Amino acid sequence: MGCWQNNQFTATSIVNGLIINDNFSPKSNSQFLPQTIKQCPREFTGWDIIKTFETESYSLAICQQNNQFYLVGHEKQEHEAFIDAQVIIQNDTLIIAKDKKGLYIEISDNQLKITVNNQLIAQEIILNEKQETNIETLSNYQKASGLGGPSSVNNELREDAQKKESLFPEIDETFQPWFEFKENLSQDIGLTFGVDYNFLYQNLSQSAGLDEASGGMFRVFGNWTLLGRNTDAPGSVVFKVENRHIFAKIAPQNLGFETGYVGLTGTQFGDFGWGVTNLYWQQKFNDGKISFVIGKVDPTDYVGIYGLTNPVTHFQNLAFLTDPSIAVPNQGLGIAVGAMLSDNIYLIGGFSDANGEPTRDGFDTFFDDAEYFKHIELGWTSSFERRYFDNIHLTAWHVDEREKAQVPDSWGVAFSASWFIDDQWIPFLRMGYSEGEAALNERNISMGLGHYFSRNGNLLGVGLSWGKPTTDGLENQVTTELFHRIQMSQNWAITPDIQVIFDPALNPEKDVIAVFGIRSRLNF
Repeated sequence: MGCWQNNQFTATSIVNGLIINDNFSPKSNSQFLPQTIKQCPREFTGWDIIKTFETESYSLAICQQNNQFYLVGHEKQEHEAFIDAQVIIQNDTLIIAKDKKGLYIEISDNQLKITVNNQLIAQEIILNEKQETNIETLSNYQKASGLGGPSSVNNELREDAQKKESLFPEIDETFQPWFEFKENLSQDIGLTFGVDYNFLYQNLSQSAGLDEASGGMFRVFGNWTLLGRNTDAPGSVVFKVENRHIFAKIAPQNLGFETGYVGLTGTQFGDFGWGVTNLYWQQKFNDGKISFVIGKVDPTDYVGIYGLTNPVTHFQNLAFLTDPSIAVPNQGLGIAVGAMLSDNIYLIGGFSDANGEPTRDGFDTFFDDAEYFKHIELGWTSSFERRYFDNIHLTAWHVDEREKAQVPDSWGVAFSASWFIDDQWIPFLRMGYSEGEAALNERNISMGLGHYFSRNGNLLGVGLSWGKPTTDGLENQVTTELFHRIQMSQNWAITPDIQVIFDPALNPEKDVIAVFGIRSRLNF
């Protein structure tokens, strides 16, 4: 079965259990006939295609299920040489696969080589290579990316758009027209946006003051591409408007201090009412490998990031988010620039208002007070696309003296290493050191592990952190956290969370205090 489109006949056929698309153009005399594999063969039912290759004579694809990869395909002319080879090496520059009969396939330097018993039987140039995605999306946001990490607007839009298995598909069906509207809006005018509501309740096992807190965040955030749509150098306005509020006497962000803990047990769940936390121009070049932002920025979006730094979807304690030995300010006016110096090495630098506040425009503090937070980061990643999952970096920072707040100038360095293993496991190790009184901790070491459960959106995380507070005379603290994000539906997740704090610095009479929490997030 087929149809004519743009003077080209597209036919769908089944060859040896492979679903392929055959494209024939009457105006073309080329011998290269694209036959892209669209579905894995019957033997691999339920597997996902992550990459396709075509040469003059062969159509190939890599099929994936969990941490298993197979190279499958066929010879175009006869459709008899069916290929079914297990991938034994796969990275950005080399793919090697071998089947049970001794067929050895190598793809490197844009060439396909096939050998049997050390004899070369085929060597052809790759004419068409396509990176597929094994994650369906609800709206056309899969290309959203940028300078920041998981908590940035672009990457929150990207993660929210990933299609997840649902315990309540009826809820998903209700929202489907809304996502179709969003997709049409993105295609028509380049506006991608999201809306979410986040709720957090926390309770302390014991406290000298208040022992419970609850609060919520309503957010509208998005990216509007105004220049260079569908090019490698788009320019866009990024925005995020929030309302942070409480339901009890205290915000979850401040609950830890009630029991003598120097740290944040409910990061971001504060009580400033309405505020603008992002409003900046983002300009990309070379498909985002070079980019800058200027305007009202949130430094926690891109300073010292790794794959588990979003407080509404990952950990809740600051010890496992932004390093507490870094004196990152609140949202304010600033500039940041990032660039891939090579395929694996990147550099990020910038500065922002050390007195920034989401409830103020910030022009007076930025220009009149002129007290800034500066940072620079050099890192290594396995590829640009995986830059905050496979990531090793060193960050240096300095913040000016804040005269009105009576905080002296401070500086520090931080190290972070994390790796996404089999796209399921993400171990991490992070260390920081600071001089001055601006940061919460003078020294900090955090380590832990995250585990993603297939495609259903569930995530388990565990972390252990040791910290030495900046204030002289305070004892060292140990923080642990365990959470399990449960995806109830495509757009609704519930996350039980427990934190255990040993030797809270401001409460030497207590050895152990537990923080029990439950977080809910609805995004649409």
